[in-house]
Amino acid sequence: MSSERAPRTTAEFCLSAGEVMIVWHLDAAGSGTTIHDSQWMEAAYLVAAAVRAVAADQGLEGADIIQVRLDQLLAVIQQRPVSALECLPGCELRDLPAIAFAVIGDRLLLLYGTEAFDQAQQRAAGVVRHHQDDGSEPAATIADRSRTVSKLLRQRQMERIADALGSGED
Repeated sequence: MSSERAPRTTAEFCLSAGEVMIVWHLDAAGSGTTIHDSQWMEAAYLVAAAVRAVAADQGLEGADIIQVRLDQLLAVIQQRPVSALECLPGCELRDLPAIAFAVIGDRLLLLYGTEAFDQAQQRAAGVVRHHQDDGSEPAATIADRSRTVSKLLRQRQMERIADALGSGED
């Protein structure tokens, strides 16, 4: 997805959800790592694919994918990642370089059964668990997490702006 526009298709909404979940996870963990790391791009794609798979199972389209429950995401990531990967067409994520994400999906499918795939799967599952652990609802949805995620991301953006303004005064 380009940074100029909001998601329009169901796939773009799913990719956006996966991206935002990973960005929040990395930021909240204070890891210093960014989603631009290829391992985290793979995890974002796998989370997005799981969102798409659950949404398809429930007949959710477009922005309604935010009704997907986190426990259902985790189950798909752990139990049927290949079928999830096969249902998400590639497109671009807004905060990443202009890269066709079909390449990442294809790569993950080729890696299935290897340690590299297992690591991507563990990262994706860890992100969803982190969101579950941070929330108070046992059946939390993506929508339930959106307020917390938005608040943290706005706070970080304000910090970056303040830092930029502060460094400009030297």
